Amino acid sequence: MTYSSWQDKFLDFLRSKPPLPGESAHELVALKGRVKASELNSLMVQPKISAVAVVFEKFIDEYRIVLIKRREYAGVHSAQISFPGGRKEGPESELQASLRELYEELGVKLHADHLLTSLTELYIPPSNFLMYPFAFQVCEPLKIYPDPSEVADVLYLPLQNLTKDPCFQPRKVSVNNFQLSVPAIELNNHIIWGATAMVLAEIHVLVKKFLTTHS
Repeated sequence: MTYSSWQDKFLDFLRSKPPLPGESAHELVALKGRVKASELNSLMVQPKISAVAVVFEKFIDEYRIVLIKRREYAGVHSAQISFPGGRKEGPESELQASLRELYEELGVKLHADHLLTSLTELYIPPSNFLMYPFAFQVCEPLKIYPDPSEVADVLYLPLQNLTKDPCFQPRKVSVNNFQLSVPAIELNNHIIWGATAMVLAEIHVLVKKFLTTHS
């Protein structure tokens, strides 16, 4: 299959809402001992709720995933690579939160009919957020207008990169002035790790499953 044909078919596969690998995929890149979303009730943790938009954008004849680099600020996720997203507000649903945050951060207005599927939620201990990822498909290049107060840069990860084995390699990151070796993807001299890498790990497992069963 060509890049374009397998990628279109893979996104159709996602739209069919296949069973998700879930936390078993997250564990491919999660730090040892990280608290899982499925453990929150037993630990009596009451997290804040957030949602992110995982946008598959078609550019020329391939799909790529839209990522952002957050601006530096006095917080635990300063300057990290992430998906557009943020905290759920008021009575809105997690899906609505992901769409609102996408518009606020990148000026991209999508609708529920762009939705492919929800992915597996995950817990982010440093900020006490339970994060809900939603995958969207856009079949043409987006016009992006980043909010400079929140977004330092926009990055694009080719979907083809998630077919690699191994997909994640050990990289050094600094956390609270400590150097850690973490499973990560390096993209244009940026290190993608943590919660963002965990979502990408689930997509990676789904891609490998799709290509194995549709080759």
